[in-house]
Amino acid sequence: MVYRKYCLRNGMDFPLAGVVAAVNIKGKAISDFRLRLTGVSSSPVVVAKACEIAGGKRLGLDLIASLADASYAVAHPAENLEANARRRRSMVRVMTEGILAGIANGLA
Repeated sequence: MVYRKYCLRNGMDFPLAGVVAAVNIKGKAISDFRLRLTGVSSSPVVVAKACEIAGGKRLGLDLIASLADASYAVAHPAENLEANARRRRSMVRVMTEGILAGIANGLA
């Protein structure tokens, strides 16, 4: 499981957006995949389409892009004083891509 958060300061700052991914690989294919978002709603957001998209596939660039798009699609942060909603939403895509690329590189 891998978690990343977007925040303006280091340390114990609350996330303005966060992404957590849990991936199980059997052979070279994904057997179980879970993707959740934090800081973009009043409660954690399940990226329900992610498991459907990832199931049975290899974690390559096209799949990573599709999963990042799915996370972006369900992220709808409200404006706040710390950072604008558009920036926070775009960071969800960036963090999803980064997490999954890191996992893919670790599997290679």
